[in-house]
Amino acid sequence: MLVLTVLLIAATATATLAVVGAGLLPETVTLVRRIAGAKRRQVTEWTGERIPEGQR
Repeated sequence: MLVLTVLLIAATATATLAVVGAGLLPETVTLVRRIAGAKRRQVTEWTGERIPEGQR
């Protein structure tokens, strides 16, 4: 009975994290793309070489 309870709690926690994570994915991707864009602009300023944006 204890093993079943632990498995049920673990499954519920995993499902909750998956749902929350899926909801945060678009915002995370947008943030990473902004940071990458800022780094590309920084490299362009430092080196004069433009770094093209990756595929979408």
